[in-house]
Amino acid sequence: MKVTFVSISDWGNVGYLFAKSMQKVGVDAKAVIKNPHPFNYPEHAKLYEDLTSLQMLIKDTDVIVFMHTQWPGQLNLIGKRVVVFHGGSTYRKNKIGWNSFWNPKIDITLIQTPDLMGYGAKNEILFPPPVDEEMIKPVYEQTNPGTVVFAHFPRSGVLKGSQVIISSMRKIKRDRTLNQKIRFNYTKNRVSWLENLKRISTCDVYIESQQYMQGSQPLGEWGLTALEAAALGKIVVTCFQNKENYEKRYGPCPIYSSNSPNELFKVVKYLIEMPTEELIEKKRQTRQWVETQHGLKATGERLKEILLM
Repeated sequence: MKVTFVSISDWGNVGYLFAKSMQKVGVDAKAVIKNPHPFNYPEHAKLYEDLTSLQMLIKDTDVIVFMHTQWPGQLNLIGKRVVVFHGGSTYRKNKIGWNSFWNPKIDITLIQTPDLMGYGAKNEILFPPPVDEEMIKPVYEQTNPGTVVFAHFPRSGVLKGSQVIISSMRKIKRDRTLNQKIRFNYTKNRVSWLENLKRISTCDVYIESQQYMQGSQPLGEWGLTALEAAALGKIVVTCFQNKENYEKRYGPCPIYSSNSPNELFKVVKYLIEMPTEELIEKKRQTRQWVETQHGLKATGERLKEILLM
C-alpha cells in the first residue's frame, strides 16, 4: 500500500511530516510539493514541476492526501482513495464553499483544529499535525535561575494575536513584585525554521497565540509551533477554545489555555510564582505529552489506521 501527500505550498512542512510519520510504521509513503518552503527546512517534500510530472508521481499511489485545502488541478484519481487535509485560513475563510468543492472528490477529511469541525466536511476526523520529536531535543534547564523567561516569536502578529500578548506582558511588568521574576523575549523578525527553534529553546514558557477577531467571529487554536515548543521541553500557553473536544479524542493536555487578556494575565502570573522544581516537571510533562500523542510514530499509527482501513 502506497500513500502520497500532495502540496502546492506545504505550510509548516506538514505534508512531509505526515509522510515521515507513516514511514516510521512501515508504510510506503512520500510527500511532494510544487513550491519550495521559504522557512528553509533542512528536510522537505520532493519538488514537482507541473501536473504532468505530478500525475507520474502518483501513478502507483493507492492513497493520495491533498494538503492544506489546495487543489493542484485536474488529475486522474480513478481507483485511488482520496483524502483532503484542512487547516488554516484558506479553509477557515470559506469552509462551506470548500466542502462543496472537495466532498464529491474525497473519502475522508482530516481537520487540523477543533474550531474547523462541524461545517459539513465529508467523514471529518480531528487530526493535528505531527512533530519530529526525534530531531527536536528538549532543553529543560532554566536559562536564568530565579527568572522565568517567556517568549513569543510570531510568523504573523495579526494571526497570532500578538498585540494582546504584548499588552498583557507589559501589564505584568508594571507590577514591581513580578517584574523582577520575569523576562519577555519578543520579535517579529522572521528567521529560518532551525533558527526559530534555537531562539524558542532559550525560554521557559512559550506563548504561541491568543484569540483574535475576524469580523465578529473570535478565532484561535494552537498550531504546529505549539507542538514544536512542547517538543523543546517548554511550557506552552496559547488559545485553546475547544479543549474539551480535543481531550475527548486525545486525552488530557498540559497546554495552558488562555482565550482572553484576563486569562493570559492569570496564567502568566501563576507560572511566574511556580517553584522551580515544579516548573521543570511541567516542562517534562509537556515533552512527554507531545511524544506520546503527536510524535512521528504515534501519528503514523493513527494515520495508518485511518487511511488504510
